[in-house]
Amino acid sequence: MGHEQSFTVGRDSSSFSIKPLKEFNPDVLRQFMENANGAYQFVDHYYPDEKNLALLIQSLFGNKFPDLHLIDRRYEDRQWIRLQSASLSERISSYYDYDSSSSVSVFLDTIYSGILKPERLQTLRQKLSFLAGAFLRNGYQSEADGYYLSMPNSPSKAKLCSSLLKEFARKNARQVW
Repeated sequence: MGHEQSFTVGRDSSSFSIKPLKEFNPDVLRQFMENANGAYQFVDHYYPDEKNLALLIQSLFGNKFPDLHLIDRRYEDRQWIRLQSASLSERISSYYDYDSSSSVSVFLDTIYSGILKPERLQTLRQKLSFLAGAFLRNGYQSEADGYYLSMPNSPSKAKLCSSLLKEFARKNARQVW
C-alpha cells in the first residue's frame, strides 16, 4: 500500500479509508467524523499492542515537531492509535511520489499511495536512520533465523531496504560504522 496520504488542507489525512464506500457502516463514519481533528495531518497508525512504539516515536520527534500528537481512541470494540503532525507529515511526504488510489477518506477525499524516492537518501546517516526506522516498525528477531524485515504492503519500502542492506554488505563493516 505504501504511505497513504490525502492532501486536503485543513482536514485529517485519514487512514480511515473506505474500500469501497458502499461497504462502510454509516454509524462508524459518523463517529470517525465527530472524532476527527482537522488541525493535524496523518503520520502513521498503530495497533493497540504497538502503543509503546508510537510513544517512542513521539518522544524522539516531539521536540523537533512540536505539533506531533498521539491520538488513542476506542470505538465499541475497536481501538486505534495515530500519530499526527502537519510539519512531520509534510517532511515525510517529501520522500515519496504519490499516485491516486481507488480509496477515499471518510470525507470523500482521494487517498494517494506513496512510492519512496530512493534518491532522497544520500548520506550514510540518512540510510542508516531509514533502516533503523524500518526495523523498528517492521523488524523481528527469530532465535532460529536471526533478524528479518516483513513489509508485504509496501513494495517500494521493501525494495529500498533490500538495496541498502546489499549496499552495506558490499562494504567493509569498519568503513560503514
